[in-house]
Amino acid sequence: MKRFCVAAAAVTMAVSAVCFPAMGEQWYDKAVKHCVENGIISEDYDITGLLTRGEMAQMLANELGTEVYYTYIPFEDAEADSPYIDALMTLYSAGIYEGSAHADGKLTADMGRALTREQAAAFIVRTYGFEGSGEIKFSDKDSISDYAVSDVAILSCKGVLSGYDDDTFRPQKQVTKTEFMTMLLKADEAVGEKGIKADIKSLMDTTALSDNLKTEIKNETPIMADDEITISFSRLSRDPGALYVFNPQRFQLEKLQNGTWTVIERNANRLTDISYQLKADSAAEKSIVLSELYEGLESGEYRLVYKFDVNGVGVKKGAEYTAVGFEITETV
Repeated sequence: MKRFCVAAAAVTMAVSAVCFPAMGEQWYDKAVKHCVENGIISEDYDITGLLTRGEMAQMLANELGTEVYYTYIPFEDAEADSPYIDALMTLYSAGIYEGSAHADGKLTADMGRALTREQAAAFIVRTYGFEGSGEIKFSDKDSISDYAVSDVAILSCKGVLSGYDDDTFRPQKQVTKTEFMTMLLKADEAVGEKGIKADIKSLMDTTALSDNLKTEIKNETPIMADDEITISFSRLSRDPGALYVFNPQRFQLEKLQNGTWTVIERNANRLTDISYQLKADSAAEKSIVLSELYEGLESGEYRLVYKFDVNGVGVKKGAEYTAVGFEITETV
């Protein structure tokens, strides 16, 4: 499994800081420890209470270990500053979180609504890519919604889901945080060393790229995956009060596949370079080596997408994106 998430860094932390009820050893202690150590939750995360869909999105995005850039939000009930929005968009780009479609054509995320057990099963199957079939032995299996029947069957057979003492599954029962963390522990044990690989589509609308920035690759072609690529970043905006902050090692690599840009997942997440500022009429050149961050890059058409955090006195804070395309003609 990948544990190098940018949006919520996957670092090993002391479990003692997690908010445990003062009742001694609990059945969920192992699951909570696992989630803390693997960056799925933070060390100060409150593990009590029910789990909302937004909190679930954050856990699963941390599990994937991927941050996705986006220039649009398809959900009517979500904004750029909504809680868990980055995690939600990561899952949306991977086809894991589809939202609720309404008769008027609008799509909602319902991030504040509590998650049910059958919904949890569906989201875990989508995230981990579990496949298979099996027999559901729960006495209340007929109450499971049609969309979740196969998901519950798959996770039951893999030992990720279990029922209650009365042999029921209770599919519409709301999930507690510790119950969901226990499911994640068992799912991680089931997937083993092969880890999780998501098929992530780009959410970058090229018409929304910044007019204030210009990015160029200075290398002569052809480019190979182990080449040191020199990139020029230029600031075109004349607003002297705005600062454009970026990290040259923090970018999204995308590949054109069957007419669609897809996000390539990193195998390493080096962010040792400091962040740089582009002031009015300024420029900078930085270098990257893709083979240090990605394994097995195949020949094809690629683009690098950079995110710039915009701030400054009297300036509307936000983010702007720039992209530069290139072709890899030989692999390593």
